[in-house]
Amino acid sequence: MADRKITVLQLVNGFGMGGIERQQTEIIKRLPAGRFTQIIATMRMSGPFTAETESAGVEIVEFPFTSLYNRRALRSYFGLARLIRQRRVDLVYCYDFYTNVWGAISVTLAGRGRLVTSRGDTGRMFSKAQLAVQRLAYACSNAIVPNSDLVKDIIVENEFVPAWKIRRIYNGIDAGRFAPRAAPPELARSLGLPPGAAVVGAVGNLHPWKGQDTLLRAAARIREARPNAWFLLIGEGVAQDELQQLATQLGIREQTIFAGIRQDIPELLALMDVYVLPSQHESLPNAVMEAMACARPIVATAVGGLPELISNGVTGFLVPPGDPAAMADAVLRVLGDAALGAALGQAARERAVNEFSCSRLVENMAALYEDVLNGRL
Repeated sequence: MADRKITVLQLVNGFGMGGIERQQTEIIKRLPAGRFTQIIATMRMSGPFTAETESAGVEIVEFPFTSLYNRRALRSYFGLARLIRQRRVDLVYCYDFYTNVWGAISVTLAGRGRLVTSRGDTGRMFSKAQLAVQRLAYACSNAIVPNSDLVKDIIVENEFVPAWKIRRIYNGIDAGRFAPRAAPPELARSLGLPPGAAVVGAVGNLHPWKGQDTLLRAAARIREARPNAWFLLIGEGVAQDELQQLATQLGIREQTIFAGIRQDIPELLALMDVYVLPSQHESLPNAVMEAMACARPIVATAVGGLPELISNGVTGFLVPPGDPAAMADAVLRVLGDAALGAALGQAARERAVNEFSCSRLVENMAALYEDVLNGRL
């Protein structure tokens, strides 16, 4: 590889709004062009990160299919294999379950290229059959990249993958974009927040397992103690109507803002006096790292990889999942002590910058690619 750049084929599901999509975009944008030639293969071109990915000047090839098991998928396997051979691809990197399977089949058909699969979930959302298929993809892989120690342990202990095949790489965030700042005054007004509101916020898709129902039940308790508290939920999803009905039942609908999908997340984080992550299960949520980088005091559920991010009482507070009382108590503790909130936020910012930056993510990813190709992994 010393006489030419390494050709990396990045397999992505699409460019929608989500944590995986943000990570793949940052890697594609930042991977050193002097060492790597990138080709992007995607199952769908649509999504808010499409333009940002295209701005990196990389080649993008679409193989449109939505199922791994139909004729169109079969054509995509052979089409991708042909691309791997024709472009002399050295390494194929996959970002999720679907691209793991797509990549494993296509690399096998191509008869060339190293395969690196990844894992950013605990597996709770997949069927036994899907997990079995993914284990076959792991068997074809030269390396597997989980984004937390928790997921690494799951892969080794529950899915019987040898530990030597695994390299944990934490997600990364843009600590320049996500940084402490003053909230624009017009932003609060545009959302309907009154002057002097104590804002408790959350960012995430509105799905049942994301736990926003627990946050709303905690919100009702918080309002009893802090009548100036308002609640800002950023995101959309299948649970939105149910959550709005719950807010009405709890008597807090007027003080709960469902802001939908937004691109101005750093500015919205600046409005928040406390950031809450109420999920029932997670791996390593980007949203928490972004809040850390913005120096927000955080209250999060002690699930998945959250204890790897939040040191309880130092960079935030951890509470049991599904416990509105504990969540409300932690939020009220922060709202009632400005010095505590500032100290938690500063400690969180320092950890995010030092351990979870995009530059560190890309350095680790580039080293991984080279280690795989040089037989060191």
